[in-house]
Amino acid sequence: MSDKVFLDTNIILYLCSSNEPEKQVRAKELFDLHDEIIISTQVINEFINVASRKFGFSWEKLLTTTKDLATICTVQYIDLSIIENAMLVASRFRYSYYDSLMIAAATASKATILYSEDLQHDHSVRQQLKIINPFKSSFAVA
Repeated sequence: MSDKVFLDTNIILYLCSSNEPEKQVRAKELFDLHDEIIISTQVINEFINVASRKFGFSWEKLLTTTKDLATICTVQYIDLSIIENAMLVASRFRYSYYDSLMIAAATASKATILYSEDLQHDHSVRQQLKIINPFKSSFAVA
């Protein structure tokens, strides 16, 4: 598919952990399905935090995985304009600041889909970005 898609941290965590095999398979399918996968520096930092604390990944494994992610994904850096936009998103849509920061990074990267398990499924943001929970039973990977 030619959509530019943005992945929330939870998708990356499922991809790198075998704790939930069905969700891991679905996360892998997303990488196979889309030509351009985008993550932000926020996603990388959240991944490092959770994978080290919850999954016990070593710093060496985290460094290798982070480099791999940066090779296969486009990385959207968080800058002041994205932070400002995140505050507008939080104000308008009532998402938390950190969720709004992810939405702002996704729109800055020109993504048309944001895959997340944690945000409102099927919500459109400014008619630019559609939020999709790929683990919903109504979602089918082609």
